[in-house]
Amino acid sequence: MATVVFGPPGEPGEPELLEVAGRDLGLDPAGWYDNFAVGSLVVDDGAILRLVDEFDNDPSGHGPEALYVDELIVEEGARIDLGGLHLYYLNGGPPKRLICGDCDLDGDADRSDFLVFREKFGMEAPAGWTDGDSDGDGDVDVLDYLAIKRSFGLIARGEAPEAPEPGALWLLAAGAGTLLARRRRRGLGKVRRSRSE
Repeated sequence: MATVVFGPPGEPGEPELLEVAGRDLGLDPAGWYDNFAVGSLVVDDGAILRLVDEFDNDPSGHGPEALYVDELIVEEGARIDLGGLHLYYLNGGPPKRLICGDCDLDGDADRSDFLVFREKFGMEAPAGWTDGDSDGDGDVDVLDYLAIKRSFGLIARGEAPEAPEPGALWLLAAGAGTLLARRRRRGLGKVRRSRSE
């Protein structure tokens, strides 16, 4: 199977488009056999990848389409915009679906992903997927917090779901409070500077 590599764009800030290539069968292993599957998908540092569904690649013509890859490699600083589509990958384990907030590509959005997001909150371009940039806009901000909040506790891999940790919701609430307090302090600093000028 082919290796597809996406490098930094020719025009700064312009994403490279990747057409999803087959019927969305979910985590069913048939997705890797019945659809066109990419051997390795590599998104290099500085690359901006956006999934699109502009052509009808599904011979049956029914339902949404997705992309299936055997190995997904997302370099630090690489940005991904799923565009509401599904990307499934194996990476040597059970089938997984890439979900917003899954910074470490282990098939779930959990405490370890939130800790990465919290550490990188406020990072501006060129923040990438592994930094907590879930929406592919190049920074780690409140929109990314909302994305990880929606996905928190979600397990998008072909295994039985695990019960979320009892303190998971507390962790998200505490994180939101910390982020809002940090944002307010930054905003107050800007107001004070503008008044003194």
